[in-house]
Amino acid sequence: EGENCIYLASKFGISSLVGFDFAEGAIVAARARVAHMLAARDGALRTVPEFHVGSCTDIARPGSPLLARDDGTEAAQFDASIDSGLLHCLSHADSVEYVRQMARLVKKSGRAFVGCFSTANPDPWQNPRRLSEDYLKGLFCTENGWEVVDIQETWWSRPPARGSSQGAFCQALWMEARRL
Repeated sequence: EGENCIYLASKFGISSLVGFDFAEGAIVAARARVAHMLAARDGALRTVPEFHVGSCTDIARPGSPLLARDDGTEAAQFDASIDSGLLHCLSHADSVEYVRQMARLVKKSGRAFVGCFSTANPDPWQNPRRLSEDYLKGLFCTENGWEVVDIQETWWSRPPARGSSQGAFCQALWMEARRL
């Protein structure tokens, strides 16, 4: 529902933000949240994010609004991409395609930041799949247009607003990759 984009839109120094989701309802909700914030005229948003419905495996196909330039051509537009919890929900084949699609969207030397569940989480595990550092390095490789800069182990908490009565914690990885 646009949480990351809206959070970033409230910060200084970000000139444009674009979010996408496969679920049209999430995009409708994100657009409504932004419209409500703009109507409040409280200055909470420093820039107005755009939201598009789309699959992560199709975000940079020819004709994508995310590649469109003002002169009618298509090119990588973004300095950075942030993935907070999508990659670990995808199959391996979809993960590879998603990473390649991101490479078409992010400018040379731009960055991809990915947060995902870690294989350090013990069984039994009922959430989306867990990913290892080696798996991330294999995805964000030269062949797919990336070079891993850093991977950090971290903890994620699930806020009570998302169905956790006490806040659930799990081990995660936070990765930074550079676009080649």
